[in-house]
Amino acid sequence: MKNYLEIVINKTESVMDKIMHRAEQSIDAFMYVPKITTNMLMRLVEGSLDKLHDSVGPHTSLGRLMRYISLPWSVVIPKTYKYFYSNQYNKALIFRPGVHMVWANVGGGKSLLSFILAEMHRLETGYSSYFTAPVEKPQITEDGEWKYVYHRVINLKDYYKGGRKVLNFNTDKYRIIFKDERHLDYTPRMNKTKEYNDTFVPEHKDELVMRHLKFTHIYKFTQHPKLDLMEMETLTYMHEVTCIKDIPVPRWLESGGFDVIPTKLKIITYKVLAGFDGIIKRKKIQSCKINVPFDILKRFDTYSERDRSAGIPVDYS
Repeated sequence: MKNYLEIVINKTESVMDKIMHRAEQSIDAFMYVPKITTNMLMRLVEGSLDKLHDSVGPHTSLGRLMRYISLPWSVVIPKTYKYFYSNQYNKALIFRPGVHMVWANVGGGKSLLSFILAEMHRLETGYSSYFTAPVEKPQITEDGEWKYVYHRVINLKDYYKGGRKVLNFNTDKYRIIFKDERHLDYTPRMNKTKEYNDTFVPEHKDELVMRHLKFTHIYKFTQHPKLDLMEMETLTYMHEVTCIKDIPVPRWLESGGFDVIPTKLKIITYKVLAGFDGIIKRKKIQSCKINVPFDILKRFDTYSERDRSAGIPVDYS
């Protein structure tokens, strides 16, 4: 017995498929003319732009003439390009790769700045940093049995001895090094002494190639605005830091306490200019402020170089 219902359904599907196919063909035919028109207009516009570029482009005679005629207004274009692109507008130069000297008075925020830079770099890249003085409070694991820190404290005298480098840095884990209290390590008065040459000379040579060995930043912190001439000449930037303290309103509303804490670090950046006559000058090129995150401030702890003595060990017990 024939299944008439199935025959009707199949016939209906076949007719609907033909109708849909014809409808698609009709739509394609209807859209063919606008498509051709649009393509012609686009080719016409592109051809016109190419001819305009060939006529008044940067390297044409008419283009040069227009730039000269528009003086002094045409000066704005390269200056704007340099300000926004070449100088990385709104990005503090303290973050640029290179060798940086950071100067501040006692309590000016040098160590705090180093910890903030290290933590920002760690959160951005996952790499920790070398420090020559501790700035980080140890944290306790969840089980309460272990203490840990993210950054490693080292003694540079273990790396440079007898006029040469004796240990390599682990640049697979650490890409930045922070050298604290630089003025205590290499004062200009020690220049040319045996102790000075045995450590400074190999370290300085190493700094010149460290950026080629995966190190991205070298930061030196000092209380003296001038150090060894060789050291100053190899700086990428020099920075003057000032710590700004305040009573944050949200903390006052939350706790009711008048806690005067560091809230910002003001950084003035200079370019060091060394002449052939041995005179070093500096040119101010940027001024900016960096916020002090409270979570980083809570983990910040420094006693600078308290373990460094003038020859008599100090007992803190």
